[in-house]
Amino acid sequence: MFLTGHDELLMLTFRKYLDSKEKKDVVDMNGHSVLHVIVQSNFCEVERKNTVLARCIQNGCSPFVFDKQNKLPIEICKEEDLCYNTLFKASKDEGLFI
Repeated sequence: MFLTGHDELLMLTFRKYLDSKEKKDVVDMNGHSVLHVIVQSNFCEVERKNTVLARCIQNGCSPFVFDKQNKLPIEICKEEDLCYNTLFKASKDEGLFI
């Protein structure tokens, strides 16, 4: 698989800092999991954001972590968003429906 600089940085982050299930699903002091932060951010184009979201899910970040407002990451997205589709597919793959 060809890795871009962004992919290598993300994989390094998983190996070095997000190396346990507890760390992958932690909620920060603002009440957000890593997936909440991704779906709310505007740091890059939509396709890239969706790729980062998918990689996080593939590497064990749970789409079923609630934030302080008791919302899942998918509840922050609009149904027409790519991120919504990725999170919905993850819920179907787990046998859970939102």
